[in-house]
Parts: sequence; C-alpha cells; structure tokens
Amino acid sequence: MLSCKELRAAGRQALSDNWGTAAAIMLVYMLICCVLGIPSQAADFLKLQPGVEPSLLTLLSSTTLVLSIIFLPMQWGISTMFLDLHRGGTISFDGLFEGFTGGRYTRILRTYLLMYIFIFLWMLLLIVPGILKAFSYAMAPFILKDEPTLGAREVLAKSSAMMKGRRWHLFCLYLSFIGWGLLAILTCGIGVLWLTPYMQSAFAAFYEDARADFEAQQAAEAPQQATL
Repeated sequence: MLSCKELRAAGRQALSDNWGTAAAIMLVYMLICCVLGIPSQAADFLKLQPGVEPSLLTLLSSTTLVLSIIFLPMQWGISTMFLDLHRGGTISFDGLFEGFTGGRYTRILRTYLLMYIFIFLWMLLLIVPGILKAFSYAMAPFILKDEPTLGAREVLAKSSAMMKGRRWHLFCLYLSFIGWGLLAILTCGIGVLWLTPYMQSAFAAFYEDARADFEAQQAAEAPQQATL
C-alpha cells in the first residue's frame, strides 16, 4: 500500500504536463455547477421578498435538485478522466461529458443515486456509519469505468470489498490536503482550480494501488478456495 506522500507524488507526476488543461476543465465544471444552482439562488432571493407564492419557491428549489441529478454523470467524468491520465492517456474537455455518451448515462445515474440513498439511510442511524459507508463506496466511479458489465449494486459491493481495511488510509489522504486547502482559500478560491485536479489525480492513484492489492489478494485466495 502506497503512502499518502507517494500517492500525492503520483498525482503530481500524472499532472506534470497537464496542469493548465486540468485547471481549465475545473473552471468549466464549476461554472456549469453555478448555472445549475441559479434556480436555488433565485428561490433564496425571493424568500426575502413579500408576497411570493410558496409554490414558486418549491418549484425553483425542485428544479435545482432535478438538474443536479440529471448532470450527476459529470461528477463521474471528473473522477475518471484522471484515471485515464494515470494510464498514459490525456485529459480533455470531452472527458467531462463522457458519462453522457456511449450508453453510460443510465448506468452511472442509477449507481450514483443508489449510492447516495444508501449513504443517506446510514446517516439516519448515526453520522459516523454514514461517513464510513461513503468511504466504502469511494471507488465506485472507477469501478464503473473498469467494469462495464457490473450493475449498480455489484459496483457498490465491489467498492466496499476493495475498501475493506483501506478506509482509514483514504481518510488520511484527504487530511493530507488540508494545508493545500488553506492555501486555496487564501487565493480567494482560485487555487481550487489546481487543488481539485491534484486531489482527483491522487485519488486515481489510490484506486490503482488498491485495485492491484485487491486483485493480488483475490488471486492468492483462489487456490485456497479451490481446494476446500
């Protein structure tokens, strides 16, 4: 298992000639997210105005929710484009919208919705189990890309199996970016355009490392199971 320092180094190495493109893609992604949030912002503004129909506020808030769900595959694109980069590929604006092409849309949407529902249900019990479940499902976007024949439940189950014993390590990787996050805040948020690709690239390196360990573990266990 690679250390957090080694994972960050792998993330930087993959981005070495792609920082500008990655930052530009993140800028486009954030602008799209801002546009999708306009109905909700309009609802917040109208709440301060007298005589506004509650039904209008509900409609605007619901519109934001629907748009966010429709564009969920963009989150998948943000994750998987950096996995391609680690495998010797390149990143481009096309990667941001890859989830909407090739028949991927429905499968990605179904998996993400199921994942968020499960996390929400665990959150209803206690906050900590919900957080643990979120870490268990962290590899789902990458598995969706690598295992095109798996259904939503199978993707989540495989992510949970892969993350067994690795959730704390991923949590530590998140924590290792706190200093960079503070620097991004000091730049009035502009630094996020570079920090987010850095983090996503490190997470892709984490997946590659976890997948290699998981497959090696499965290969070692196969002969033992065959003799039982």
